[in-house]
Amino acid sequence: MTGHAPRQPSQHAHRAEEPGEMSSATDSEALAGLKDHVIVCGTGPTAQRIIAELEAFRTGAGMRRTSGAIPPREYVVVARMREDIDRLRRRYPHMHVLIGDPTEDEILAQAGVQRAYGVFAALADERDNLFITFTARHENPDVRIVARTTDVYGTEPKLKAAGANAVISPSFIGGLRLVSETVRPSVAAFLDEMLRGRDTDLGLVEVCVQRTSALAGRTLRELSLPARHGLHVVALHTRAATEYAYNPGPEARVQAGDTLVLFGARASIDRLAAEAGPAPQEEADG
Repeated sequence: MTGHAPRQPSQHAHRAEEPGEMSSATDSEALAGLKDHVIVCGTGPTAQRIIAELEAFRTGAGMRRTSGAIPPREYVVVARMREDIDRLRRRYPHMHVLIGDPTEDEILAQAGVQRAYGVFAALADERDNLFITFTARHENPDVRIVARTTDVYGTEPKLKAAGANAVISPSFIGGLRLVSETVRPSVAAFLDEMLRGRDTDLGLVEVCVQRTSALAGRTLRELSLPARHGLHVVALHTRAATEYAYNPGPEARVQAGDTLVLFGARASIDRLAAEAGPAPQEEADG
């Protein structure tokens, strides 16, 4: 992002002594080679949970929960303080790291934001996340940005306007979950099992239909997913729509770029994911 005043760190932020520092020359080479990766900005409690999930996907533990419909991605953690990075790297020795202020243009550039698939703006300061969002969207119009906020009603619209695809408030989500555990505990337990359970062969996942897929241009009746794969289409999200079509009828037509939300056996979901076409990063590499 060009033409803006230098970003001042937030009042409670601590700067790294050497912005843009990497742990070794190997780290520098690895970052330069990353593509379709994920950038995690921050090392606080929210960022740590993000890193744990990304690591589960990378190692394959998360794939048991979501099936091969979601490809694992490399990720890089960007933080201001070396001690925070060192603490995390003792737990996740294979993660890519960059020590520096993620609100600075050059640091996001070193993290490969122009080549990235996604960015998590997960710092504690709302202004920092807003600036990261604005910079990432300016540098990469196609990157998916998920930003953390504590102010759903005040800051969320600003983050969306700055370019965030999704804005998440841990306290807001936590409050909803607490209520769900009280008023609909069975539904909450079911969704947990489907999304996070490691001991079940059933899953609730999304499958994106690629432009080369034989599924594109056909109706759900023609695809006959319940009969062919034992899969139930919970929802359909088309590229042109802003909302999901829940429990779509048999005449609903699936086009390239649409997303199917499916419930069924993970092995069946994997087979359908193969029919839907390669993941975008695999397609680009091929």
